[in-house]
Amino acid sequence: MNYSRIMLVIALLLGTGVAGAAPRITAKVDTVPGASLTAEEQRAVSVAAGRLLRHAYDARVALEAKDTKKAADEVALSEKLVRIIENAMPSATVKARITSGELSYEDEDTVKPTIIPIYDELDKVTLVAPLHYARAEKSKQRGEENGAPAAGVADDELRDTRVTLDLERARAGLQLAREKLDKGDAEAAGHGLEVVLDSVQFAVVTVDVPLHRAQENLMLAKAALERGDKREARALLAEVDEDLEAYAKDASKTREKAIDELRKEMKALSADLDNKANDKGLAKTIEGWWDRISELVQ
Repeated sequence: MNYSRIMLVIALLLGTGVAGAAPRITAKVDTVPGASLTAEEQRAVSVAAGRLLRHAYDARVALEAKDTKKAADEVALSEKLVRIIENAMPSATVKARITSGELSYEDEDTVKPTIIPIYDELDKVTLVAPLHYARAEKSKQRGEENGAPAAGVADDELRDTRVTLDLERARAGLQLAREKLDKGDAEAAGHGLEVVLDSVQFAVVTVDVPLHRAQENLMLAKAALERGDKREARALLAEVDEDLEAYAKDASKTREKAIDELRKEMKALSADLDNKANDKGLAKTIEGWWDRISELVQ
């Protein structure tokens, strides 16, 4: 028997022995959520995260204008929103168990989610600038020459991008900014605010895109109603209807039924829009539709 054949036989024997033996180490981690946020609560948390980011951006602009008092005020507002978000987020229990032979490790910890989704369609106009700034900074870090596209409300690339905020990183950046502002070090405070803006993460949405577009168009319709442009609102609701129709084609029977009910409500409101005087009530109705679509996205 030649050398190569001997080595093959040994390898096969060893492999058989390993496959039949008990694992030398095992690990199991279970995460048990204590509660879950409703769609309305998720929307509120998202708005809070977006406003946190906006105030951090305004603080940075104030520092560039050498207005340290305004910068400090904006940082304080951002930190208040951090506390509000942390208070709202439900806790989860994480249980870990690792064993190897007779040795074992067990630990249990209570944690809160720190990655917060920012639905930019909820506050499209005021969030565009800081979102694009954060994207431009990330483009520089990756060495991309073109960087981010010019900021704009109707940004097709942004509309299909999922945006999240790393709350822990944002909190650390805000703390640094506050401490340095208290010491009169505006330059170091600016570095802290850059950390906040850099805590934004971007990921291209590749699933349920029609639903995300429907949500964005709903918020644009709400904005149109708030400025009294019912014609624009009607056109946007028609786009929402098209988005929902596109999604329903491949949806389950249960989701298709839910979507049909939404479409009927939207068409009824759109047809009677000129007779509606209370635009505030209409905005609340649209927010309710946004929440119902969020439940379909999950």
